[in-house]
Amino acid sequence: KHRGGWCFSLNRLAFELLRGIGFRVQLTLARVCKPKQYGDPIVYGNFSHRISIVRFEDGTKYAFDIGFGKTSFYPLQLTEGAMVDYLGHKRRLIKVIHNLSEPEILGNPAQEMWRLEEYLGEDKWIPCYAFTEQQFYDVDCDVGNFTACFSPKSTFINVFWCIQATLDGTFYLLLGNELKVQ
Repeated sequence: KHRGGWCFSLNRLAFELLRGIGFRVQLTLARVCKPKQYGDPIVYGNFSHRISIVRFEDGTKYAFDIGFGKTSFYPLQLTEGAMVDYLGHKRRLIKVIHNLSEPEILGNPAQEMWRLEEYLGEDKWIPCYAFTEQQFYDVDCDVGNFTACFSPKSTFINVFWCIQATLDGTFYLLLGNELKVQ
């Protein structure tokens, strides 16, 4: 319908391309937990973000995501503290325990997850999303994709988005009728 795409469509394309050229790749889903501003509480949402994990014969694994803002162009190795710096836009992976402070629900214990964080400067990191290495399938994407398309809470339907990244690291963001250059 000429509406563009977000993580579910962009990362599905990347998944199929990687698989098509011979990589061992799996689909996984993440819980978005990015606060509106630094210092706000971290709240894990539903499985509303799609990423891929690429596995190599030597056992190394990489998170590959081209659908979540700046520096989504480069894979991050699934190791504690792995970081990518793309022209000053930094991201890292850390291990966190999800639901550690909450009581077990239906007997499910706290869960170790990878959390992707974005650097804000001045030693400040803000969480973006968290995921496990669990295998998901295309049918599992339906609810998250539907939510992104139709939920009144979705950031994608309340404001028109258009983003262009350049090779020099500049990002042009058209959000509604406001143009931002970063």
